[in-house]
Amino acid sequence: MNLLWGVKSYLYEKSESTDETISDINEIAKEKGFVVKGDFLINLAAMPIVDKGMVNTLRVSEIE
Repeated sequence: MNLLWGVKSYLYEKSESTDETISDINEIAKEKGFVVKGDFLINLAAMPIVDKGMVNTLRVSEIE
């Protein structure tokens, strides 16, 4: 996906809750300079969080 669309992936091994994971990921993206305040980020996740490898949730987050 990186070669065709510039998509980059990163490993995130913490598994608290879906809401906390999305919040953490958004903060990490902001800290690394990938996004700035006002940008929108598309988060894909599995709910419940124990269903690893199964994406069944899409959330659009505005960076604060």
